[in-house]
Amino acid sequence: MNTTTVQTDSGLEDQAGTGTWDGEPLVTYTCRLDALAAQLPRVERRPFGLVAPSLPAASTLGLPGLPPRVENPYYDLIVRLPDQHLAAEVPVGIVSKRYRLVQHAELVEGVVAGLKAAKLSWASFPTDVRITELGTRLHFTVHLPERFRAPVGKDGLDLTIECLNSVDRSWAFRVGMGWIRLVCGNGLFVGRVTATMRHPHVETLRVEHIPDLVVRGFAAAEADAGWWRARAQAAVSSTALESWADAAVTKRWGVLAAARTLHIARTGHDGRFQTLAENAPASRRTMVSTDPVPGSAPPNDNVFRVGQILAWLANSLGEWGGRLERRRQVPELLAPLVRAAGHPRAYTTRA
Repeated sequence: MNTTTVQTDSGLEDQAGTGTWDGEPLVTYTCRLDALAAQLPRVERRPFGLVAPSLPAASTLGLPGLPPRVENPYYDLIVRLPDQHLAAEVPVGIVSKRYRLVQHAELVEGVVAGLKAAKLSWASFPTDVRITELGTRLHFTVHLPERFRAPVGKDGLDLTIECLNSVDRSWAFRVGMGWIRLVCGNGLFVGRVTATMRHPHVETLRVEHIPDLVVRGFAAAEADAGWWRARAQAAVSSTALESWADAAVTKRWGVLAAARTLHIARTGHDGRFQTLAENAPASRRTMVSTDPVPGSAPPNDNVFRVGQILAWLANSLGEWGGRLERRRQVPELLAPLVRAAGHPRAYTTRA
């Protein structure tokens, strides 16, 4: 994403970028964690109804002469409130009466409470924010200090907290702690089940569990890093890699993604089909090299390196919702390759 960095009065560095999330324009910026909550929009739920002037004038408000208001007994309207970016109220979604509305700032406050409980000086932590133009969907990544970096061979993993929330029932609520490898934007988020929370917006959603999840995430972080160190030692033969790409990757992401995976592993460059007319499995397709993939140096012959290739492919999608969904699928997609490499357990995550 091409961005322009602008310093704002609040101390945030706004990145005015392009892109969409479920069809809505996406706004991205980077800020200090202590500046985030105040920048986020607030919403309010209202009865979902309309004025019906064609009905008798007996008002449901008990005021004679006013047209009655007819309300839907099953749904509420979500309205974004005016703020420094919006002059008037704007309706942004319709939700059921049982919908558990979580304000975006409420999620940030839970993360901050967890960092405080972990005795960290959290205020200046850099935070990457992606939010839709009307504020319905929010995704942010908190980058933890360098002292939490874990070496994996010649590479390094950085510990992060990733969060996702929507106020219009379009996406599940998610909080997770895990490791990413930051190489020119190529990040694979991996979170242990013990440090992950993914829940639909229903009555059983407990935002108050976030601080404890963050604390547990720190306790599980070193074990997480150990899993990926083991993956870096889990060698994968070219035969196993091709079989896996032809089967698992093709089934989930399609033959082009599978062929690109193999081409990057072999050459360190992304690729495209030489001809669309060729009818062959991914491992036999003729590819033309395109751009070099940052951090991918052949031979990419272990599970860790292949996982980074999948992360690159996931992040190459233009639509942000598609990126998030593919990133979530990476550990599950790697599981058959882990088994083929002879590792005793496949790594999975619900992040």
